[in-house]
Amino acid sequence: MLAFDKLESFLSEHLKSNFAINKRLQLIIKHGSHYLTVDISCAEHKRCLLLDAANDKRMMSVYGKLKQFAFDRLFVASGKRDELGKVHNLQQDFDSCSMFAFDHAVQLSKRDIYSDLEKLVGDNCQRRGYTTVYWEQLPIQLVWNAQSLNFFTNYLEVNKNKLTQGELKAYKKYIKKNTELDAKKKSRNVAVDRIFDSSLKQIFPWVEKLSQTEIDYIAGEDTYLMPMQRESTFVFANNNAFFKSCKIRKKVSANSPRVFESSSSLLGELVRYQTLLQS
Repeated sequence: MLAFDKLESFLSEHLKSNFAINKRLQLIIKHGSHYLTVDISCAEHKRCLLLDAANDKRMMSVYGKLKQFAFDRLFVASGKRDELGKVHNLQQDFDSCSMFAFDHAVQLSKRDIYSDLEKLVGDNCQRRGYTTVYWEQLPIQLVWNAQSLNFFTNYLEVNKNKLTQGELKAYKKYIKKNTELDAKKKSRNVAVDRIFDSSLKQIFPWVEKLSQTEIDYIAGEDTYLMPMQRESTFVFANNNAFFKSCKIRKKVSANSPRVFESSSSLLGELVRYQTLLQS
């Protein structure tokens, strides 16, 4: 995870050295209370993909930083605007951006996304500025957490001749498993909520084992580079928001001497610390 105000200096310092070793990076950018994902590759050409599940206006501030580094290809994912002017995004609520950003980083670390994008845009790719790619055009693994069920109907219609039977079956099963009624009795995909709950449960045992000294040490660390699969690397930079926004307090319980409290906007940090503690 990287704070927005550190993005420019981080890329200036690490672009050549890190890319020479890893060739590929996934960055989870924290801009204020918002999270989004940047994927960068230097395997052959200098290419970049910016994804924001909510298409928040802060995405363009991140784009402004990225364009300073003269990428050969700079792609920006976006929802399509309908005839009423509404942009259809993956994220429909106000507090799931961190989970979308995390899952995008995970999925991108497993996939040669630039091969997909080059086939998609061909010679229409902008040599300057950026090229917009719509969510409906991206691989299924990058959109399967979309909260609106209407999105899935449209996605399947657009991609009915592209998806394999295996992908189609797995996709429909995933949506069916994660469909619930919200507070307004409207069906929606709650996959990000369930992943959040699962991440909390996974991190509890690790946090409960930490002493306050260990917590202070982790919170005080500046930057972590955590190798992922293949030649890809997750990059995280600490902004201390995690421990400033969470309480670890004593609780009278033999089984759970400490209780861990957090808001859903800190999902990225939850996963970061879980990974640190497991390494």
